[in-house]
Amino acid sequence: MPEVETRLSELWNEFPKRMRTPISVQHGRRLREEALAEPEEAKREIEVGDHETRTVYETVSREARPVGEVVASFLDWYEDYREKRLRLGRGDGIREERETFTVDLENSFQPGYQKQTYAQLQGLQRQTTGGEYPDGSEATGEFETPVTVLLGLTASGATDGGEPRPPADHDREVREAWTGSSSSVKRTLRYVLEDKLGLDSDEFAWWYQTEPHPGDGANAGYSHAHPVVVIDGAAAEPPAASITAETFRPVVAKHVAECPTAEWAAHRLDDTVEVKQAGEVEDFAAYVSEYIAVDPSEDLLERSAEYILWAATQWATTSQKNSKSGTATAAVNVDKCRQEFRDPEASQATDHAGEVVRVDGERRCAHCGETFGVSQQGTLTEARLTATGETDGDAHGDADGDESGAESDVPAWAAVPGERWADARESALVGTPTREAGEEPEWSVREASGRTPATWEPEAVVDGEEETPIGTPGGVDYGEIVVEGAESINRKVDRFLRPEWLQGARPWERHPVSEAAVRSGELPPPELVRREYAEEADPSRGVTPKEWHDDWYERRHGEAESSNAETRVDVPTEQVRHLAATTDESAVGILGRLSINPEALERVAEIVAAVR
Repeated sequence: MPEVETRLSELWNEFPKRMRTPISVQHGRRLREEALAEPEEAKREIEVGDHETRTVYETVSREARPVGEVVASFLDWYEDYREKRLRLGRGDGIREERETFTVDLENSFQPGYQKQTYAQLQGLQRQTTGGEYPDGSEATGEFETPVTVLLGLTASGATDGGEPRPPADHDREVREAWTGSSSSVKRTLRYVLEDKLGLDSDEFAWWYQTEPHPGDGANAGYSHAHPVVVIDGAAAEPPAASITAETFRPVVAKHVAECPTAEWAAHRLDDTVEVKQAGEVEDFAAYVSEYIAVDPSEDLLERSAEYILWAATQWATTSQKNSKSGTATAAVNVDKCRQEFRDPEASQATDHAGEVVRVDGERRCAHCGETFGVSQQGTLTEARLTATGETDGDAHGDADGDESGAESDVPAWAAVPGERWADARESALVGTPTREAGEEPEWSVREASGRTPATWEPEAVVDGEEETPIGTPGGVDYGEIVVEGAESINRKVDRFLRPEWLQGARPWERHPVSEAAVRSGELPPPELVRREYAEEADPSRGVTPKEWHDDWYERRHGEAESSNAETRVDVPTEQVRHLAATTDESAVGILGRLSINPEALERVAEIVAAVR
């Protein structure tokens, strides 16, 4: 196994500029404490009572550490895991004794996690396109004509001047283009799948994962994303054969539009979208893993320099390794459920959908809780009776399973054999006692209830002779980058202010601030403006971030404003100020021109004097 110092030396030799680049420069970026430098703080005295003050320290600025330092901390953290174990315990809550055992404590960069990810991809493959279970039995995929689509979405890793960009900021641009708001790459993909191809949500599944760029170009070690989509081509309109890279042009266009440093030159359609028709992908999991850097065979210290640079960025930002659509998540869960049934050491007595419960009007597997692979057509009664030949009635039952469609005066469920529906497409158990007519069967309304069996739960992290109970204070500590002045008042309100402009109950009548901006709290209280003036006048202090409550004006002046509401005369402040600045009219003349109540003469005169 290579040593940490050896890999660090290799990285410094191969990527010297990158290793000196801050991992992020974005104000407000949330990072692990280990990826941040010590904050620069300013001391301030605040009044807490009569003749009593307290010293507070406020962060003026805080930078991120260079990539080289972050990689070193990351690799030390990774090595520390080799000595740790996780203790799990199980008890039924009735007896005092608990069973315990320990396992190696793994993190998401170790081969064990990579193995789990690969297993999930295999599960997605088996349940959508078909395949073979570990015990050698065959899985029938839910998708009749599976079409696989792989996209590659990237962004520039270099500045216009050719210098390396902060990798965490680059990574977030790619990710945020995917998730975004209403205008995101993910939503555009759904539009293509649901609106253009006419697919329901359970007729496609996507898996999104980032990986590092390989090679020695400017983007080596920077993130790029691979959304992988499996489509039931038989359900698509137009049919599967018509699905090409061109079908997904809107998805690529949305990424280029939403990701600030993505360019069309790096997203030519034929290079960015790969469509594989049914039968063209022999091993889906292996095909996808090649593109998303999943490799269970290598330790982190054995992987490429590009992978280590990328992994350090994911660690510093605590990024989720992958995300899946609801159908993909369900398919993985269903595959696990089916394997539990096939495993002789497991306690699951029926296959997936062998026992069904109704939740919110949907039929779900009682074991894994998923609807994927569970028929929703007709009623449970009809499905079981039709399978055993008990009735030839048509399936026209309602969504709640109250009607059977059987042509008989006796309720169809009266002669239903067994308590379990063996599979959504298979026969029920035969040869068990029938129920008396009128007896409501448990399976048609079964809800998840009762005491669940005891499960294994993590209790403590064991490091040598030291133990840290799960749930005690600790874990990952986070901090944020603070760029000096980024949250100053002038930046927040995007204009110049003077303290006196916000003084008093009606400052808008004498100064260039709007009543709405003051009353709504868009503008800050005057003491904050005064403090920022003092900070700017003394370079040794630094400009601290400023925050204020949007109801500061109401709390400070609202009561006085309310008591004077009946006698207050409205003055069109902006119009008065405009006339005072552009004409020689006296206060009396302006009063007449704007038809203002004469009782407001004094306030109009104050506004005119302030302008002139």
